[in-house]
Amino acid sequence: MESFDKLGEIYDRSGPFGDAEASNVDFRKLRNSFINLNSFQNQTIEETLDTSTRVIVGRKGSGKTLYLRFIQDHYRRLNSENDNTVYITDIDNKPTDSELITKINSWFDKDDSKADETWRGIWKMVILRTAYTHLFYSKTLDKYITKKEKLEFSSKYSKILPKINSPTSIFNQLTNILTRFNSLQDLNFFMFADEWGHFEYDMNLLIKSAPPIYFFIDQLDDDFSHAPYDWLKCQYGLFSAMFRFIRGNTLGGRLHIIACIRELVYAYILSTQHGSKYLSEPKIKVIRWDYNLAKHFFDRKVESLDDSFFKNPRNGKTIQNFFGLSELKLSRGKGFNEEIHSYILRHTMLMPRDIINVGNIFNEKCNNSLGFIENENALKDAVKYVARQIAKEQTVIASILISTSWIYNGVVEDGALSVYTDEVMVNSINANLCKMIRYIGEDRFSGRKFSNINKSLSKFGFKESDRPFNALFIAGLLGYIELDSNKNERAVFFSESRNALFEIPKHRKSYVFHSSLIDYLNIKAKGKPVYA
Repeated sequence: MESFDKLGEIYDRSGPFGDAEASNVDFRKLRNSFINLNSFQNQTIEETLDTSTRVIVGRKGSGKTLYLRFIQDHYRRLNSENDNTVYITDIDNKPTDSELITKINSWFDKDDSKADETWRGIWKMVILRTAYTHLFYSKTLDKYITKKEKLEFSSKYSKILPKINSPTSIFNQLTNILTRFNSLQDLNFFMFADEWGHFEYDMNLLIKSAPPIYFFIDQLDDDFSHAPYDWLKCQYGLFSAMFRFIRGNTLGGRLHIIACIRELVYAYILSTQHGSKYLSEPKIKVIRWDYNLAKHFFDRKVESLDDSFFKNPRNGKTIQNFFGLSELKLSRGKGFNEEIHSYILRHTMLMPRDIINVGNIFNEKCNNSLGFIENENALKDAVKYVARQIAKEQTVIASILISTSWIYNGVVEDGALSVYTDEVMVNSINANLCKMIRYIGEDRFSGRKFSNINKSLSKFGFKESDRPFNALFIAGLLGYIELDSNKNERAVFFSESRNALFEIPKHRKSYVFHSSLIDYLNIKAKGKPVYA
């Protein structure tokens, strides 16, 4: 089994379709190559961008970073036009180590409400301390603070202030606080100190006299796959703290945090007691991708390519003309032809990153082939390569969802935390998951088989409480089949838009694996594919 430390290496590739990782690209280049999904309305990105957004939600590779960078660019332009009317920080994209996040969660023994409350308190402290360092030590902002105020703060709040005299990042302060404490009792003693209430009040008074302050948080989900449950609780705490500031209209009126979070976290938020109020919250931007949007993005990417990438550009810059074919002959069942959009997109997670990688790798294979390579074979190879990487990454996520569910209260004190998150443990679970999928052996299987395997999980190294099918469902690799309004079959995979359904429904007539698993584990493709 391949090491999960090497996951995502495919995303380093670049080519005519652009760079799959928006954080790596010069922003001027991003602006010039931006694909506006509202282009049919003749709107520019500035006209469709909502700069009041405070939380950007989406799957990995959905475009969260790009949207965040456009918001940051908007305020930079505002500054250049209006002589620094706002204070803007760089995007904070170096998150705290997962081990520290897991350490905190291990103290709650799956007490969700206590964990949520604690993470909200941690993020409140982090935000206040970070804002303090910028307000008091930034060359742009310290002119709004008098020497007397500096002396009073350092004396009055020395117990809770960071021991630095320069602006720092939010992640830096998060790491600083999490490394200081090795028990929930010590953390609570610091978090519930009397000084915090007075500190927040005095900070609110000072911030009112300064320009609006903007912090940008990204790549909270970069290590998400190493500890999904723990990062979920951590990100929910950030979300909750941000909206407490906004609703309270204290620091939320002048101090603005704009953060990217995973779709899985938003699904969890919607499942909480008061989650419904966030379904139509205007300060939350949910980047949703479906088949039609992915197809539109794909077509616009191809249209933006230079004429040299087409054998006959006069025939139009279409996906069919770029790949040199309009459909593929498949050997599924009795065999049939599949339209090229459908073939490519069902092997992806419908994310821009996946589409960009398929296009770049296809181009690379055609250009670097030592001999003649047929377009059909080059396309199949490119899709297979991307699909395998997707399935490899998502099976590891499913494996870690299982392994971290075993963590117990006191694991840190026992020195056993690393046992549940290290590569040996995860790869062992991953091997068992793959064994179970190979045993099923086909991408579509009956509800009876689903039920029978759930009753004999020990055969694959699992207990009933491990819920491996549920882990695969949340990771986007397993869905169920239902009929749409026209009585056509469709595959239903995990999504926040389905009202935060964290449990895969039982007693369905048919279940389906994501098409990426066909290439990754060589399972049989059964009959015509079912599309999401």
